[in-house]
Amino acid sequence: MAQDYILRLIEQIALMLAELSRLKASERPTRISALALRETGLPLDFVKHSSPEIILQLLETGGGTQHARAILLAELLLQDADLNSGRGEKSRSNH
Repeated sequence: MAQDYILRLIEQIALMLAELSRLKASERPTRISALALRETGLPLDFVKHSSPEIILQLLETGGGTQHARAILLAELLLQDADLNSGRGEKSRSNH
């Protein structure tokens, strides 16, 4: 049973990463917010401006899905940071 859970989690993360890759390639980073809301139930902007304690409390409301949601949220935050740093480099090189 634990193996089924881990396999489902890996599959869910793989699907999300594939979608993130498509979004990054199409230069549509605003969709990451929609993806975060769909996958974790939390708005990305809210997460960025909240304390870790608040985020943990919100993730705990998911019961058995809190670990999966935490992993997905962490990856979304990393990808969002990567996109934002890429945009910063582009704007600096345009000046």
